[in-house]
Amino acid sequence: MKIALLNNITPQEEQDVGVPQLDLFQAFFAQALEPVNLSEYRVTEGELPTLPNHYDAYLISGSTSGAYEDKAWILELSRFVQRVYQTGQQKLVGICFGHQLLAHVLGGETQKSSRGWGLGRRELHLSDTPHWMTSAAHASALYYAHQDQVVRLPEVAQCLAGSAFCPNEMFVIQDRVLGIQGHPEFSAEIAEKVVDVLSEQVPAEVAEAAEFSLAQGTASGSLLSQWIVNFIDAKTENYTTPKVA
Repeated sequence: MKIALLNNITPQEEQDVGVPQLDLFQAFFAQALEPVNLSEYRVTEGELPTLPNHYDAYLISGSTSGAYEDKAWILELSRFVQRVYQTGQQKLVGICFGHQLLAHVLGGETQKSSRGWGLGRRELHLSDTPHWMTSAAHASALYYAHQDQVVRLPEVAQCLAGSAFCPNEMFVIQDRVLGIQGHPEFSAEIAEKVVDVLSEQVPAEVAEAAEFSLAQGTASGSLLSQWIVNFIDAKTENYTTPKVA
């Protein structure tokens, strides 16, 4: 399986956390049963794949920016997503910012949340389990680090998971698009580092609650790794591309 990692973290931000995004996602996909070959594109530096190409899917990473911002690289990434979606040749998978951008570009809306920061570990409450999910879906949790949320999904999207704090934590558009608000690529160590880095930016009670949540258990990285691989493997030849607003 060949996946293009569209990295939306700047080189300086990677240094702050101490682990490159490519290394994070390589370790993440190493947990899946099927070999995954990742090719990285540094979107904030102006890199995007040319079309057409040989990738099975594009994975859009997290970012410290907002999907609604008018930065040049975000606008170019948004146009790229629209082109890929309309051609229907490859899958699109979004993580955190990527999840928000997919919803925002394909007819939904992302905003800075009035509920404040989502930081730490949260249980994933699934409302539906598509065929590419495994039987362990009831025992899943993810690490989170976000201020923005998808406040409105595209009309053609189906919500798979949500909570009172974040109603749209996972969605799909048929077997073409998958958005995940959490960070399944985070290990426990990375989640702790992210909370530590953000502790100077967030309210003290948010940082304390995040640290407490991390002590309650780990997240379901290997499970989500297999879900994403299964999703990308799912056949789409009988599907049509729904129109988006």
